[in-house]
Amino acid sequence: MELKTKQLWADISLIVVTAFWGTTFVIIKNVLADIEPFSFLSFRFLLSTFFLLPLFLQKEGFSPKGVFFGSIAGFFLWLGYILQTIGLKYTSAANSGFITGLAVVMVPVLSSILNKKPVTPGVILGTGLSFLGLFIMSFDFKAGFNTGDLLTLAGALFFSMQIVSVERFSPFFSATSLTLGQIATVGVLSLPAALWLEEPFRPYPNEVYYAIVFTAIFATVLAFLVQSKAQQFTSASHVALIFTLEPVFALLFAVLFGGESLVPKQGFGAFFILAGMLTAEFLDQYWPNAKDEKKANL
Repeated sequence: MELKTKQLWADISLIVVTAFWGTTFVIIKNVLADIEPFSFLSFRFLLSTFFLLPLFLQKEGFSPKGVFFGSIAGFFLWLGYILQTIGLKYTSAANSGFITGLAVVMVPVLSSILNKKPVTPGVILGTGLSFLGLFIMSFDFKAGFNTGDLLTLAGALFFSMQIVSVERFSPFFSATSLTLGQIATVGVLSLPAALWLEEPFRPYPNEVYYAIVFTAIFATVLAFLVQSKAQQFTSASHVALIFTLEPVFALLFAVLFGGESLVPKQGFGAFFILAGMLTAEFLDQYWPNAKDEKKANL
């Protein structure tokens, strides 16, 4: 299979992952009235670790070194979740969604510095369009900026570092090892925060257990396995752009299943996000060919 075909399938797989993450907004929002956020994170990621262990223990997936490097990406992921969660106490959900989406701007810069490669024209234009879409869809002009926004911005930086780390490590280690390292790190580090700030070990309604199992399997184990595997064939910049579809899917499922209504600005924002992703996907594929044809005609 040609590299471009593999990249296309990798990007499609990441879109499916993003769709799963989009469903979790409605699911988690409905259960956070019954379970605190750090308790939910610790149960979700520790259960994910339990589900993933049998795959890791298979001979072809066994790589303690891969788990170690996965834990580095997992540490960045955990910091992102922690700062995003604390930031939500002081800012609106709309601002949090927009600022977290700024990772789409940070990732190409970090990846370019780390890999010593220039950012491609498609990524530059696609990032700009996606950034505009996130701004239109999510930013709350009435709320403005505050301390919570700064914490969320720091969280976005760590989310972008997780994406770049996976790009760096995925060519050398199995997806199973990298995924286990990430999710185990988030689960283990979230549990002390839950024990310190909350009361995690108590009875919950059945809906909470259903949400934990669903997010553990589909939005964590399968999602991070696909990400770790897909980033062997696509760039961190493309991953960041695809992940901007998360609020689009979140909006879609919120309207379909959460009883929320669609307002015009959300539709415009979703349009620019989709335009940005498609621009980055196809412009970079045809840009080199266009340049080669131009040289041939000189």
